[in-house]
Amino acid sequence: MRGEDLPTDYDFDLDFIINEIKEKRYKTVALQLPEGLKIYALKLAEYIEGRTSCKVIIDANPCYGACDVDYELESIVDAVFHFAHNKIVKSKAVFIDTRANIRLDARFSFIENYLKGRKIGLAASIQYVHLLKHAKEILEKKGYEVKIGRKKGRVKYDGQILGCYFGTAKDVDVDEYIYIGTGKFHAIGLAIATGKRVLIYDPVLRKIEDVSKEVERILKIRYSKILEAKIKNPKKIGIIIGAKKGQQRLKLAFAIGEKLKKYKIKPYYIYLDEIREENLIPFDVDVFVNTACPRVAIDDAAKFKKIILTPNELDIMLGEKEKYEMDEFI
Repeated sequence: MRGEDLPTDYDFDLDFIINEIKEKRYKTVALQLPEGLKIYALKLAEYIEGRTSCKVIIDANPCYGACDVDYELESIVDAVFHFAHNKIVKSKAVFIDTRANIRLDARFSFIENYLKGRKIGLAASIQYVHLLKHAKEILEKKGYEVKIGRKKGRVKYDGQILGCYFGTAKDVDVDEYIYIGTGKFHAIGLAIATGKRVLIYDPVLRKIEDVSKEVERILKIRYSKILEAKIKNPKKIGIIIGAKKGQQRLKLAFAIGEKLKKYKIKPYYIYLDEIREENLIPFDVDVFVNTACPRVAIDDAAKFKKIILTPNELDIMLGEKEKYEMDEFI
């Protein structure tokens, strides 16, 4: 494969990967990419095989994040190269940041027309975190006070957020946030976690969007699910424990079970890899509480007939909390 045939949208750090394979004399490696990057998998495999004597296996299983390392595949190859996330679980996988090959252009300046406050927080997913410094400079020249949260917890870089962790943003005193990245997934989580208005700046489409209405819609649904669960007066609750190592909160699951017993509610512990409707049908419980990926209940509620609550939503149902909080992996 010629160099010009390689995908140029992202930096897959292929020189590093080739050198790693050659230096360590790997015979077989695997590529694990999130859904949005799987379209590049064939070209990446062809490029690597063309420059090494290594066989490349493409992991076609769903990959939902750094929490979702394929340990079974890891056991049959010399190395797994896991793209677009930073390491958060114990694993032999080699994590590749996979930065987007893009810069902020003049369109970003127009975001000033959408801002309401003077103290602005910046956040991004790992693919776009390198754009935060430039964004800060642009806004500061316009007289805004701009803050980028310090890295902590599950993230590798200042200003970086995950779909399940917003610690870099929550401790920052700002009026509103600008999220730099594609899609609404991270921005919605950021808005719920901080309670602040969030604007998306999509550097690919050069599009500006306010997610406030979407967040309001989601929170209405979540409160309706909490109320529906309360009206059911549940006697049996299924507590979902994630099979993915990066999503396992066994202590939390057992703590919830002990709490439910105090309310005379019978807990059942249900271990699941893929949290899907068909996998929950056999279990005759009134409500499920999910201790695995926090976003399943929030983003995928319409996919389930049974009510699935987050641990924080359960506390509201039980009357132990009033304020809605985003469920996060700390």
